[in-house]
Amino acid sequence: MMNVLLVDDEPGALQAMKHLVNWEEFGYTIKGEANNAAQALEMLAHFHYSLVITDIFMPVINGLELIAALRQVTSVPVVVVSGYEEFGYARECVKLGVKDYLLKPVTQEDLVKVITSVKNEQVNEHRREKQLQLGIPAMREQLLKSWVRGYLKENEIIEQFGFINIELDKYCKFGCMIIEVEYPDLTDAYWTESEIRVAWFAVRNIIEEVLHHRGLLFEESSERYGIVLFGESETFGEEELLAMAQSIHKFTAKFAKVPVTIGVSNIFNSMDCIMEAYHFTENVLNRKFMVGGPSILSYDSLTVTCAKYEDNEPQWIPSILEAVNQCDPSAVHSLLFKQMNELIDMQVSKERIQSLIIELFVHLFQFLQEKAREEDRLFEEGIRDYQSIMEYKTIEKLFEFTEQKCLNIIEYTSKSPSSPPLRTVQQVKKMINEAYGSNLSLKSIAEQLYITPSYLGRIFKLYEGISFNDYLMGYRMEQAKRLLETTEKKVYEIALQVGYRQLDWFYKKFKDHTGKSPSDFRVVNYASRGLE
Repeated sequence: MMNVLLVDDEPGALQAMKHLVNWEEFGYTIKGEANNAAQALEMLAHFHYSLVITDIFMPVINGLELIAALRQVTSVPVVVVSGYEEFGYARECVKLGVKDYLLKPVTQEDLVKVITSVKNEQVNEHRREKQLQLGIPAMREQLLKSWVRGYLKENEIIEQFGFINIELDKYCKFGCMIIEVEYPDLTDAYWTESEIRVAWFAVRNIIEEVLHHRGLLFEESSERYGIVLFGESETFGEEELLAMAQSIHKFTAKFAKVPVTIGVSNIFNSMDCIMEAYHFTENVLNRKFMVGGPSILSYDSLTVTCAKYEDNEPQWIPSILEAVNQCDPSAVHSLLFKQMNELIDMQVSKERIQSLIIELFVHLFQFLQEKAREEDRLFEEGIRDYQSIMEYKTIEKLFEFTEQKCLNIIEYTSKSPSSPPLRTVQQVKKMINEAYGSNLSLKSIAEQLYITPSYLGRIFKLYEGISFNDYLMGYRMEQAKRLLETTEKKVYEIALQVGYRQLDWFYKKFKDHTGKSPSDFRVVNYASRGLE
């Protein structure tokens, strides 16, 4: 059984998560329950857990800070559980490497899907560790990964590869390739999992045939192969690397029926430079997000990312929101197309672009909340929109998805009247009229209407032009003025009647509102009526 730690400051939420599924059926057991992040860190320091499931909003140390602290000491898988209004925090979770992001209230189906996925990853990782213990091929792959990540120095590289009968010290030139298999094309063709696995190994066999002892291959991930290339002749250079890449590209498409994208480095004269070469090859391959396609991308095609843009606030999001608000599809298309090309030209990173689109979606969701309370019809259940944003392989597909979301909102808002939020505001005003003398608050009214206080506050200000608290105070002051003008009640009685339990506070608010004290207001009012 794999041990699970649950972290949430709400006892009810902890219990709900604990009993939502039969954990043991999926190979897990709940070994820890923490009410705050500090307690969770203490438990993690003294016990091993295979999975941590945590809320975001907690007192003192929030969930994001907890994850950041965990990442300093452990790579334990983390799943975040939170509310939809906190969707904007998803982009921070991307940076911290969380496994998934679930929406409260968590459904049994979503939880089962996540814990099954995490378990499969852990089982696969365990299997890879076992392979490492079983023979030289696994040892070679591990050495290659350590080499390209800079964990080995030149003397260590020569020595440790010598243990598995690979003599690298005779070579004087080195380079790298990374080959990414285009799995989406396979799934579109309805290949079975078994067929995909066969194709994966077919690609490996083709690569090894093309390399023919001029390089070493290892599995970087379930979609990528990494290659370290070497040679000692004058002919071993960028042209030879590109020729090998072209052969791999051609033969994998022809014989394995699998399209691939290949990143190619330039040539280095020291094995200590492999980390640098591999790092830049990864950046080269990530250019696929910009150019699309299966293709061959060389080291020389990489340009420097524009740091200036990375540091700026996105100025184009308000323009998109205004175009959506004006129900102008052509403006939405033009603005998104222009922005996509700007991001491509400035070589903004894939992660930054995904973060920008997430931020736009947060604003679109908030916009829709202000227009109508049926936003669930246009945003996918749970966190699926977030998953879609992260899974698109090219910037073109990502922006097509974003444009379609904007068009869906335009279609909905243009056909649907904005009456649901307006009726809500009218209902709030009626409740104030009927119970202004009671202990009213935005929170208490929101609870009665089964909506969140933040949403109610936004739509109230949208339609009335002032905040709920200012409206309530103004309404109470007008009722106090009426009572001072038409009754002989004492000031403290009027204060209580209009909802103020502290007389001093009533005096202050009344003077702020009218410019006079209640007594002066009554005197002036009597005098004016006498003159009449």
